[in-house]
Amino acid sequence: SRHDPYISIHVRRGRDYIEYCQSNFQYDLSKCLPTTQELASKLHHLRMADGRLQGLPVYVSTDEDRPAELSEFRALGWQVLDHQALGSSGALGIFGPWMMDQVFMSEAYLLIGVQTNSFSRVGAYRQEVWNGKRAVLV
Repeated sequence: SRHDPYISIHVRRGRDYIEYCQSNFQYDLSKCLPTTQELASKLHHLRMADGRLQGLPVYVSTDEDRPAELSEFRALGWQVLDHQALGSSGALGIFGPWMMDQVFMSEAYLLIGVQTNSFSRVGAYRQEVWNGKRAVLV
């Protein structure tokens, strides 16, 4: 591996996506918008089943912008990829953050994504097919 192993979590939380989920998954919102605690629980169970995941750092790719939610990620010890601080758009153009997220997701030791999100599914495909690594969609 070119880098130390890590776990990547992709979670879409933009206002447009929240509206989409509320309209299309109103009876089972967790399929589209899993809470941070649901993601943490999934990660906990995966770590219990595979000791190699213990101690690996967790990085979150997200469009979440609510301070309370970002604080919740950080309280769990997860690092949030901050494209504003990284200058991703300035360096790579408007799609730079998305491209960086996809590369970052595909290089992870484990990717956790959301099954109803096409961006997560593409990341999972790249993770499994291109790199022969594991992806879990919640």
